[in-house]
Amino acid sequence: MAGRYCLVCIRPHTEWRLGRLSGVRGVAPTIEDNRVFHSLEEAEWAVFKLRWEAAGGPPLDDEAL
Repeated sequence: MAGRYCLVCIRPHTEWRLGRLSGVRGVAPTIEDNRVFHSLEEAEWAVFKLRWEAAGGPPLDDEAL
């Protein structure tokens, strides 16, 4: 699971940030960038898009959906 995108909860039920798993038990994920999400749905959508593109899918356009 090393390098896989994940969500890191900064404030319970309020703020999330993007992270990447270390792949080592007991080692915390690293924060990926400065984006802060204020809804779980918004954060999960961002992670889904990153995982989708990493798997070889075409970039997803928010406007087209």
